[in-house]
Amino acid sequence: MLDASEIKEILRRQNMSVNEKEIPLIHQVLSTIYKEQVNMNAFPDIHETVPLTIVDQEMIT
Repeated sequence: MLDASEIKEILRRQNMSVNEKEIPLIHQVLSTIYKEQVNMNAFPDIHETVPLTIVDQEMIT
C-alpha cells in the first residue's frame, strides 16, 4: 500500500494541490479500495449469488 510520501507524489504528478490534513483520509480510502479489490479477486462471481434472507415472523406481526 502507498505511504504518505507516495500519495503526495502521485497528487503532484496529477497537478493537484496537496493538503497535508487530507493525506490520512486519502490513505484510508485507498486502503479500503485495495481491500475490496482483493475480496473481489477472491470471489469474482459474488454478484451472481442470491442473498439468503431469514425473516422472523415475530418481528413482522
